[in-house]
Amino acid sequence: MVFVGDPGILDVGEPLESQPGWVSNVLLEHLQNHEVCNMIANTLSSHGFISESERKTLEQSSTQGENLLGYLLREQVTLQELQQILQLANVIHVLKLIKADDPVQIVHPTSDVAFSFQLGTEATTIRMQVGGFPPPKFQWFYGQSELHGQTKDCLNFTYFSRENEGDYVCRVTQELQTETREVYSPCFSLSVADTPPKITAQPSSLKLRSQEELRLKCEATSHPLPKYQWLKNGIFCSNKSNTGLLIIRNVDEQNAGNYCCKVENSCGFAQSYIAKVEILPSIGKCKPLIVKDVNSSESELKRQLHQFVELSFEVECGIPCHFEWYITGAVNNRVLHEKGSNVHTIRNFSSPPRPNTLTRYTSLLRYEVNAGDLLGNVDSEDCVRLHCVAHSDEGKVCSNGVTVIVTQLANTPSLSARNKWALLLANEDYKKPINRLSTPRKDVEKIHFTLTKMGFKCLTMVNLCHKEMMTVIEQFRQYIREGDYVIFHFAGHGFKDQRDMSDVMLPVHEEIRMCIPVNYVHTQLQRSKPALVFMMLDMCRTPHNIWKDNNREHAFYEVHAGNSFHLFATCPFASAEEEEGKESVMTKHLIQHLGKPILLREMASKVQEGVNYENSRLRVHSGSEQWVQVTNDLATARSLCDPINR
Repeated sequence: MVFVGDPGILDVGEPLESQPGWVSNVLLEHLQNHEVCNMIANTLSSHGFISESERKTLEQSSTQGENLLGYLLREQVTLQELQQILQLANVIHVLKLIKADDPVQIVHPTSDVAFSFQLGTEATTIRMQVGGFPPPKFQWFYGQSELHGQTKDCLNFTYFSRENEGDYVCRVTQELQTETREVYSPCFSLSVADTPPKITAQPSSLKLRSQEELRLKCEATSHPLPKYQWLKNGIFCSNKSNTGLLIIRNVDEQNAGNYCCKVENSCGFAQSYIAKVEILPSIGKCKPLIVKDVNSSESELKRQLHQFVELSFEVECGIPCHFEWYITGAVNNRVLHEKGSNVHTIRNFSSPPRPNTLTRYTSLLRYEVNAGDLLGNVDSEDCVRLHCVAHSDEGKVCSNGVTVIVTQLANTPSLSARNKWALLLANEDYKKPINRLSTPRKDVEKIHFTLTKMGFKCLTMVNLCHKEMMTVIEQFRQYIREGDYVIFHFAGHGFKDQRDMSDVMLPVHEEIRMCIPVNYVHTQLQRSKPALVFMMLDMCRTPHNIWKDNNREHAFYEVHAGNSFHLFATCPFASAEEEEGKESVMTKHLIQHLGKPILLREMASKVQEGVNYENSRLRVHSGSEQWVQVTNDLATARSLCDPINR
């Protein structure tokens, strides 16, 4: 560079005193700035040019700039060295004034180099060192191909793989005052070193039906390429192969066992985890299998005369299945029929059939306790016994028996609540592909109005995301005390998780995997031991695979405390309907009976009757039917109109 007003040629290899006079003048002018002077002195000290004591002496001197320039002249610092010092000190504005071209040159490596890395080596780096000014630009190449984004003096590999093997060079480009200089680095040859096997994909345990195909897969990385051989129960069951895929067609009971894969090459071997293979009976050739027994949590229930018992029995079977409910009472072991005088309803449902999968069948019973059915007594109390049998062409299974102990209404003490609380949630502003709903907000407003008149303290929230729903549920729970009556109402989209058949609620603005289980809410509300937990779920229960993360609600399971009553708008695997712009089908009939001084079971029965009556219209309107489902474990008949104990 030639400085205007004082011509002269800069030579980067010569010391400062040999440069044109304006260089020292410009440098001294900027060294009068204490901040600039201190930055250069700190750089000289940190890189070992001066000692710490010399730096402090310079910093405290009143002629700091002159002393520092004297040091640079005395030590015969070249212009190239000064440029490097200024660049390290980040005083670029000074560097620009005295810069001189220093053609780039590759310092290291000076010849082709070769490296070998084991497969999977982490944080692998190849680096080159260059000199020159102004700083050059870099571009790496793999063979003849430019590597996008690789524009530093080093090339990094997160994990070294076979794809990284090959030759690399770097193009170094420098913009000088008179030309553009371009040089290429020596060749970096990378190769894969001998690597013992490391398993990257483990085989998974399987449950298969007889005559299905068994497929187990194991993957590994190594050099040279490995050989795979499978073991069953510790004994080799296959020949060595180049792939880790084991296929057995038309399996039977002899193929059940513990499988693992041995992977080896000349450097060593590795062995996979054990995959357990279970062989189940062939679909279509097995009797029904019990999934959920009748009231598996308790074998005795207490009811008053003319109250209802709600029971359910679930099985899986590969062929059509039907149910029969039996009562053991004054008339020995008779079959209950839907048209019987003491049976309110029996409903049977099945999940949608899927290939090579058992179908789930569910039977629901609502039985009205009648004095004519009473069987002797249990500990001086009258009772009846109920059980269910599921039949298929291949056999039958029988449920547990449930004893219903009957007490007279006259002997029932009056009931009351310590306080009454209600949490009403309405979600309708769903985003595509989830359909938006039109009635939840209107429904909860009607329910809020009715419950408030009944003495309930209501918290009503609309359109909550997952985090908001979880927060509201936790905050609401903190109000509840022992002896309270608690209502939880959800109106929105819901599903049945096909993995465990649990009911789940969908927040707004969320993926389906972010659903919240109904059982989680139920368990939270039970923590303070309320006298009644009444849950109204106005949502669909169609099956979906809900691939949830390990959220904290998964650690909670349904609690049976003799105080719960669930009212579902529809039965399992079915949809719940709404009338566009008006109200949901369940709310239409619920609101007619919600404020009446009647028992919960009676109110639910009237809602069921009303919705059932709607089914002829629903079949025409939407081609579907809606059957309200009631489940409960109430040990004592209660009403939402029970007084508050002041």
